[in-house]
Amino acid sequence: GAKIHLLPQFSFLGDAAMQRSEAEFYIGVSGLEPPQNLALLFQVADGTADPLTQKPDPHIHWSYLSGNQWIPFANNEIDDNTAALLKSGIITFTFPRNASTINTQLLGGHHWIRAAVSNSADAVCRLLGVTAQAFGATFTDKHNDPAFAAKSLEAGSISKLDRPDAAVKKIQQPFAAFGGRAAEAPNAFYTRVNELLRHKDRAITLWDYERLVLEAFPQIYRAKCLNHTQYEPTGSGAGIYRELAPGHVTLVTIPKIEGQKLRNPLRPYTSLSVLEDIATYLLERIPCFVKLHVRNPQFEEIRVRFKVRLFDGFDETYYTGQLKEAITRFLSPWAFPGGGLPSFSGKVHKAVLINFVEEQSYVDYVTDFQVFHDINGLPGTDDLSEVVGSLAVSILVSAPAKKHEIQVIHPAEEETPREKCTCEA
Repeated sequence: GAKIHLLPQFSFLGDAAMQRSEAEFYIGVSGLEPPQNLALLFQVADGTADPLTQKPDPHIHWSYLSGNQWIPFANNEIDDNTAALLKSGIITFTFPRNASTINTQLLGGHHWIRAAVSNSADAVCRLLGVTAQAFGATFTDKHNDPAFAAKSLEAGSISKLDRPDAAVKKIQQPFAAFGGRAAEAPNAFYTRVNELLRHKDRAITLWDYERLVLEAFPQIYRAKCLNHTQYEPTGSGAGIYRELAPGHVTLVTIPKIEGQKLRNPLRPYTSLSVLEDIATYLLERIPCFVKLHVRNPQFEEIRVRFKVRLFDGFDETYYTGQLKEAITRFLSPWAFPGGGLPSFSGKVHKAVLINFVEEQSYVDYVTDFQVFHDINGLPGTDDLSEVVGSLAVSILVSAPAKKHEIQVIHPAEEETPREKCTCEA
């Protein structure tokens, strides 16, 4: 009468009762002798967490295996520098004395660590590697080249200690360095000082919020602050948006595109780790009664449908695809090399799009041109002569090229002369 499971049952101990996990990750460590600290480097692919997912707090539940029982780590037994696996960093675990290697659930002879999430698994970046015995090294300026700190130190550049230690057998740098910043230029210095004299490191006005963020986070291209605005979107793009919410302040950011690997180039989202860092930074500089929201903008798609006549000699399939790509590049130039940058409060006119299409060297003429405005995944049905963002946090972008509908017009077949029937009136 006992219940037998043919497959492993994954679950973790929550605050109240046993709950199912959406995702789990196991780490086996050998050679550990509790009570002892273990420092693990978690290298993640930055920006791979879903930027539209709301990250729960707490999100990742860490536990260790002892006597076939998973025991949660206490809060003071974990030092997490990864913001719950939103960025690369070191997590230090303090193993208690009761941690055991005698287990049958997993391979014996190892101390096992488990990371489990009950929901929103997409709010964790993809792991590139986990390395034990990790520590951080910080660059100290000793009259080096002023531009040296701005360069990323390639993986493998550090191979030994400055002062050898017999207890250390080998030093490895498995990944490139991060966090460098070039020496401040004279013009930037005067700009920063003037701004500091105005906001005095306190966020009071909208200008204060924006300038503080742009100075502290060089990876942000533009920040837009909205007062008395509550913006709490969900993963589907819906959620709360109120422009008459006293006490609420919303800050929306656009990241710099250069050198970044974006999940969707047409929609340049700021990573969740950067958004959390911005919120933490501002919370130390805003009045206590302000309810702060740091979010990504709402990207709204422009989609077109029309008929086109190509000049003779141009392959229909190939040049139809080329035309879709050209429209996408025209509406979202930042998604392609050498393009521009997105901006708020955009406006797109149908006449401009028609003129752009007709100027292509392989296009003879277009007819039945329609422009649609898709919001939060809902396709627009009205043909618009002008498209404007629906909210103050909206940015207009192109729909993916495959969503643009183009029908090729073929030349009309010539009617062959024929004898008219005498019975016709």
